[in-house]
Amino acid sequence: MLLPPIPPHAIPPLGELHGLARLLARTADRLAARTFAAGRLGPDCLPRLHGQWFGADEIDFAKLPAGFALKASRGHASTRLVMARDQVDLMALRQAADRWLAREPGQRPRLFAEELLLGRSGAPALAWRFRLVGERLEALSDAPPDHRLVTAAARLAAGLDGVRIRLHLVEGRVVFGSIRRE
Repeated sequence: MLLPPIPPHAIPPLGELHGLARLLARTADRLAARTFAAGRLGPDCLPRLHGQWFGADEIDFAKLPAGFALKASRGHASTRLVMARDQVDLMALRQAADRWLAREPGQRPRLFAEELLLGRSGAPALAWRFRLVGERLEALSDAPPDHRLVTAAARLAAGLDGVRIRLHLVEGRVVFGSIRRE
């Protein structure tokens, strides 16, 4: 579903667009993408950050909430949603996290734990996906997006080209998921 063009006033000033390649490289790092999203949408759009580490052996799972999302700052398929910490094989989770880090040679990826985004039913919150096609924002999710999601996606995508964005709507709050190059 194609959405209306991004209004000119939503495009960031030229100074922010300087170094676009560097900016898009930053969004490849999930922790840096959080900073980027907070700059465009405000800090309330971010899931709470519970901690970050350079290795899985550094994580003290007892200090994390019962439910959390464990992620690697770089790489695909590097997220585990932990609904109940006491029902998870923590050794297997550490091993998986170490594999995520090993897949990024030459990088210095980190692990981090974020707030577990849940819907009213207690299931993981739905994600709405968008991509920027030329100057048009395209919604990729089956359900039509809420206007707040469209506005947030347009603000994130403004001035960029060829990006995909994932956002959540949790109890009326737009929450940033990710932004990456296509």
